[in-house]
Amino acid sequence: MTMLEVTEHGAEVRIPLNFKQYTMEKVIGVGALSVVCLVRDTILNQRYAAKIVNRQTLVDYNCMKYFEREIRLMQSINHPNIIHVVEIVYLTDVIVVVMDYCANGDLLTFLIQKGRLLPNLQKRLFFQIANAVNYLHSKNYAHRDLKLENIFIDSNCNAKLGDFGLTIETNDNSLLSTFCGTMYYAAPEVLMLQKYDGKKSDIWSLGIVLYSMSTGTLPWSATTPNDVKEEVCKGEYLLPESIPRYVAQIIEGCLRVNPADRICIKDILNSPWLKQEVEQARKLARAPATRSLNTPHFAISNSQSLKTTGKLLTRPVRMVNSEIQKLDDLYTAK
Repeated sequence: MTMLEVTEHGAEVRIPLNFKQYTMEKVIGVGALSVVCLVRDTILNQRYAAKIVNRQTLVDYNCMKYFEREIRLMQSINHPNIIHVVEIVYLTDVIVVVMDYCANGDLLTFLIQKGRLLPNLQKRLFFQIANAVNYLHSKNYAHRDLKLENIFIDSNCNAKLGDFGLTIETNDNSLLSTFCGTMYYAAPEVLMLQKYDGKKSDIWSLGIVLYSMSTGTLPWSATTPNDVKEEVCKGEYLLPESIPRYVAQIIEGCLRVNPADRICIKDILNSPWLKQEVEQARKLARAPATRSLNTPHFAISNSQSLKTTGKLLTRPVRMVNSEIQKLDDLYTAK
């Protein structure tokens, strides 16, 4: 088998150029423990993303059981707005996770490249994101790392939630204690190392996502971790008057410092702003498909570009067990 070697952060991943019916086309991302490639299914002539992980690296980092847990979780969930795992291929040196390919990259990249979204597209994408979170919560899962970088946009401008390395099973009566997530998106109770409700912390992060989609920036002006923590824990942020009232109500409902005061995911989906999207989704679920999905029905507005500097354009490091770590693929959640 012909292999391509990629080295990043001291870890080597040997990428198979051909495996089963798949042919590797190009490398599209390199993480601390994995390489993501664009592959083509030569039988179906379909493109997929393939996450390739070195078995020995997982052993060295003591991450094998967490990686396997994430894969089992992804295989157990089925939702149009969640990245779908097509199959797992176990080779001699590597494990390959074949999954949906989203041609427009993550939402952060999409916003930077395309500029400010037209209102209908913003509403549609956020509805899809909230719908995916609602599905997870209905299955008693908390994602725990909701952010622009973990939301992916396919070729039809549909949002798909991904990266379940920190996702954990929970219920309405259980509290979590692992300090994890990404600082700029983390809820106050997480940053203060308090026991927390994973679903309520997801709602906070969802509010940050909507704020960023609406303004092109993150809500926090601080530049150091301690100052960011102080702003977050006080809930100090500015809400531009240009944000429509119904959108502002959702953001304000999500970004309440006291978790008990936050709106729930059902409240978000039942908001006046998303009412039309909910009704449309119900109609589509009942009716047979009558139009092609290959042509996006939404446009991008470049009349007001997003800022090219500021918090939105950074890729904040992930936090695990009270440490700041740059290992985006590190599976250390408990």
